[in-house]
Amino acid sequence: MAAVVGNADSGHLAETGWRTWPCYWNWRYIKYDDREITGYALTGACRGPMIGFISVFSVLALTGMAESVQDCATRTVTIGGATILTSSVVSTTVTMEGIINACISPLFGALTDAGSYRTIIFRASLCCLALSVVASGITLFFDGHLGALVAFAFLLIFVSLCYDAFQIVHNSYLPEIGHTEEERTLYTSKMYVLLNSAQLTYALLAIGLALVVGVSDNSIVAPQIGVVVAIIIWSLFAFPGMAFMQPRPKKTSDILPAGFLGIPRVARMIMQCFRQYNQIGLYMIQYATGVTGASAVVSLASSYMLSIVGISSFGVQIVSGLTLIMTVPGALLTSRLSKKFGDLRRTNLFVLSYWFILILLVPFLLTGEVDPDPEASADDYCSAEEGSTYARTPTQIGSLMQYVFPIFWGLGIGAIFPVNVAFFAEIVPGSQESAFFGLRTFASKIFAFFPPLLYTLINESAEEENKKFAIFAVLPFFLIGLIATYLFDMEKAKAEIADTLVKRYHKEGEEVTAGALAA
Repeated sequence: MAAVVGNADSGHLAETGWRTWPCYWNWRYIKYDDREITGYALTGACRGPMIGFISVFSVLALTGMAESVQDCATRTVTIGGATILTSSVVSTTVTMEGIINACISPLFGALTDAGSYRTIIFRASLCCLALSVVASGITLFFDGHLGALVAFAFLLIFVSLCYDAFQIVHNSYLPEIGHTEEERTLYTSKMYVLLNSAQLTYALLAIGLALVVGVSDNSIVAPQIGVVVAIIIWSLFAFPGMAFMQPRPKKTSDILPAGFLGIPRVARMIMQCFRQYNQIGLYMIQYATGVTGASAVVSLASSYMLSIVGISSFGVQIVSGLTLIMTVPGALLTSRLSKKFGDLRRTNLFVLSYWFILILLVPFLLTGEVDPDPEASADDYCSAEEGSTYARTPTQIGSLMQYVFPIFWGLGIGAIFPVNVAFFAEIVPGSQESAFFGLRTFASKIFAFFPPLLYTLINESAEEENKKFAIFAVLPFFLIGLIATYLFDMEKAKAEIADTLVKRYHKEGEEVTAGALAA
């Protein structure tokens, strides 16, 4: 596959990647001879500002809205008769999002493959993502009302649903635009470099603008600025990218009818993972656990920093920005690690081991203590009394580690997602790309509510000095992911799907042989 940056051989993977980061806005680093590859990179990058908003501002806004309606005496919020700690609002919302997404994502992928409207669904889900972020920003104007808190929480869940719906369809293009492991790794790595660079640009602009305006510590106004910046950057990537994506015909004649929400097809795919594609089943297990663990860290890190370590709202913004900065070299490491270890399976083993060790160290090095000057760290809605355990500040080592751990989190986040996209693109059956990527998202969500649920349970029940160990809720997921990846056989996985590759839509619109596609 010819590209302006060079040929798609393994010798150029790392070189082209490292050149992309500081000059990602220069299109000569992402333009390929094929317009659709450029469209794939651009539309993938427009997810960056949305991830940035979720990572940097949504947790701050949700926490701020919860604090505005909390009972100051107990630091709790009562919703529909249920009372939870204010510090558990974020993890509870993430738990609900995981359950809802697990039910919807595989059906969406099945319906996408069952019709001829993939490009329309692709564009609709991308636009829906932007509109839901705008709606969440509007809800922030009603801060101080319990109904606004509930609405904002559900809008964040809807943002996540739109994001995953778009991601399913977007990922399904990868097996069609790249025909070898090296090509798919290159395209995935460069797309994630562009995506992470867009995240970085978003964080610098949004946090910088909030600082200049003087609202950096305001957990309501700063996120509203973040919404505006996210939509501007999203539009710069989304509209040109969508124009480059080609329509898809119905690819095969043996696709099952959509049925009632595609349920028959989803059931067939699950059975295929047990009977026909055993290695895909193993991949799904590692994705449902290992990647779920990393996603949980992304979701819970800000809450941990605020409630356990005792970092200020602006401090969390800085830490989140630092994490986003490091996702760029993390994504660039994907191609280098793949070249070093020889295949994506070994690369994934390394990344999962990295995450396991990193989280094991968190509660011992990154923690807080009761603030001796509680009024200095009190929130905007409640004053803290002397000796209150609700007012916390980082320990001496925590003050240093709050800037060290985000560096390693960013590297891990930047690496684990592109590795897994390229990994799955190698083994997905032909003509069922969207459906199986939807099943993959289902796998990532079916257990997604467990880490935040366990985190919430520990946070609600543990003594104050032991709440820091709530982050250990993700460790079993990395361990199971490591075992499943170790048992995975890449050659066997490719052999299992060999006879389906002739059904795959070729980017030039030609049917090609399985031998050519497997080459």
